[in-house]
Amino acid sequence: MTVAANKPKSVDYSLEFNGTATPTKTMLFLLVVVCWLLPGLIGHDPWKPQEPQTFGVAFDMLRSGQWLVPTLAGDPYLDRPPLYYWTAAVFAKAFSPILPLHDAARLASGFYMLLAILFITLTAAKLFGPRFGRVTALIFIGSFGLLISAHTMLADTAVLAGAALALYGMAWLPGRVMVTGLCVGSGIGIAFLAKGSMAAVLVLAMALAPCVLFRLWRTRAYGQALIIAALTAMPWLLGWPIAFYLHSPQLAMEWLWLNDLNDFFNVFSFETLHRASYYSSLLPWYAWPALPLVLVAFWYGRKTLASNEKIQLLLGAFFGMLATLCLVGEAREVNALPLLLPLSLICGSQIDTLRRSATSALDWFGMMGFGLLAGAMWLGWFALLYDAPQPLANYLQTYLPGHRHQFESIPFVLAIALSILWLTAITRSRQSNRRAIVNWTAGITMFWMLAMTLWLPFFNEAKSYRATIQSLQAVLPASANCVASRQLGEPQRALLDYFAGLRTQRLELSATNNCDYLLVQGTRQSPIVEDQTDWQLLWEGARPGDNIELYRLYKKKS
Repeated sequence: MTVAANKPKSVDYSLEFNGTATPTKTMLFLLVVVCWLLPGLIGHDPWKPQEPQTFGVAFDMLRSGQWLVPTLAGDPYLDRPPLYYWTAAVFAKAFSPILPLHDAARLASGFYMLLAILFITLTAAKLFGPRFGRVTALIFIGSFGLLISAHTMLADTAVLAGAALALYGMAWLPGRVMVTGLCVGSGIGIAFLAKGSMAAVLVLAMALAPCVLFRLWRTRAYGQALIIAALTAMPWLLGWPIAFYLHSPQLAMEWLWLNDLNDFFNVFSFETLHRASYYSSLLPWYAWPALPLVLVAFWYGRKTLASNEKIQLLLGAFFGMLATLCLVGEAREVNALPLLLPLSLICGSQIDTLRRSATSALDWFGMMGFGLLAGAMWLGWFALLYDAPQPLANYLQTYLPGHRHQFESIPFVLAIALSILWLTAITRSRQSNRRAIVNWTAGITMFWMLAMTLWLPFFNEAKSYRATIQSLQAVLPASANCVASRQLGEPQRALLDYFAGLRTQRLELSATNNCDYLLVQGTRQSPIVEDQTDWQLLWEGARPGDNIELYRLYKKKS
């Protein structure tokens, strides 16, 4: 009896966030990833500022069969190479029987984000052990800066996937030189075909910086891996540009000099200081929560971390990319996406050694912050439906006049279910450093899913051009087979082509106007510019709630 009484009890680790693999935790991890990734990829029109032209190029590829030269509404669109457009067009064709064409095309971003999540998970497991794979992935997808871009039709998601692949290859050093070379070279190539030379240089700098900055990484194996990477990257870097040049030398040179190499013209100039200032002010919130936790880890363990060769590898990758962003290109949020990879990996590796006070503060901030946000979103949704409380309803109507919110049962059930699931998770989980990460990512997932279920019709009406284009179509006679345009932006041209099948004759390319109709993009403050003796104002319109842009349609007087 005494032996039986003293027999140690078995411990159930299924709810302990200690890195131990269990089927329950694997299923919960996959559920969080799906709930974070899927909402926002489907269910809405292409939104400004980037989606309309990205989708417009993919739409043109499907309709024309011209996959070599990117075109938008029939005109060459030489903003970047075509890898993302190819992917979006393939997804659009494959899934258009069950989804609207634009939603199907947006799945390309989901595909590249899945690749990035997969490779960062594998990289963490390779560098630090299997216990660190999932927590690193949760830190990564919990980043503020990733949330919007990951769910948008952006070529930058392909750059992120290429950088994640290259970083995964670097994790195999010094043992598997061939694997490193193939992964790094392919990552450079993917980044180039997605966004051009600047993106390729960004990934190259990530791979080169560790051996430049740290003596431990100046090895023969590292040099051999870089040589293999250079050879692997060559087909990616040369294949499409050569085919493009053989097809149209003039367009190929225009892309190279006016678009691709233009990013390198302001190296070591006043713009460098501007870019450095921009990214230094961006990262504290963009890389939250990884960056503050990394700073805490280095503050308390700077002596040991600074000499850790795996941490040096990741630090070199981070500073190599940051230096590149400060030296070349345009200062933009999406360019900083690859910086989240090494920061998330460093944070994940130190999660168990962080001071409990730091993670407890993050846990408390996440629970309180996302709890208040969720409450505000439910209250705002109620105000949209029932016009109460009146002050909030009036404010929302001011932002989007005329909007009539409709109750939809499926989004409502999903929003309720995830809210309850989040409350259950934060109240039942045991205290630990990893719990803070899980709760944070669950909170940001809940917030995003509420936005993309309860509030999606509101956001879509505010950011879509569909209603504006339908209003234009209603006054444009079916016999109007020629419409000229002035100052019409690329997003508007793409969506006119998609929603209305209308391609305008651009007066920027030819001053001669032989059309009976003229569409002008301007602002509400801009005067009516056409001569009233020759042109009659037929229609004015804008997106709901947009107090800046205004579109005018004129008809030539007979």
